[in-house]
Amino acid sequence: GRISSNAFLSGIRVMLGNNVSVDELAHQFNDMFTPADEMLDLLHQIRASHQVFLLSNTNDLHWRHLTKHYALDKAVHGYVVSFQAGVMKPDPRIYRYFMDQQGLRAEDIVFLDDRPENIEAANDLGWNAIHHISVPASRKKMLDFGIQIPIHADPIQ
Repeated sequence: GRISSNAFLSGIRVMLGNNVSVDELAHQFNDMFTPADEMLDLLHQIRASHQVFLLSNTNDLHWRHLTKHYALDKAVHGYVVSFQAGVMKPDPRIYRYFMDQQGLRAEDIVFLDDRPENIEAANDLGWNAIHHISVPASRKKMLDFGIQIPIHADPIQ
């Protein structure tokens, strides 16, 4: 959040010898995303009975892409993104900022993240943190925190 998207893209463009347009750079920068259907299914299953929030290290370009193409901001009850907060995980300040913004207490949060350093930071603040390795493993660990999520099977075609 300390540099604008335009300044970021312009800087990259200069490093590449001005051979690529800013629009093409933005497209390439956002082209890394593909939906993780299994995680989206899990999100919707949890959402049926629990509040779901997002705490993400991201920048303005990626966030605009994710909200436009995947409506990620609408898939959750609330969110905090690092470029707006001015601090990134695993810095404890973003976890505290998240709790303040969402009105949550540490002990009421079950946090999934794929990065061990983010899990450690969350645990240090009293969050119930799960190191996400796979959906089945995370689902099993959620049971330890009293979160039961029904598995919705696709109807037979």
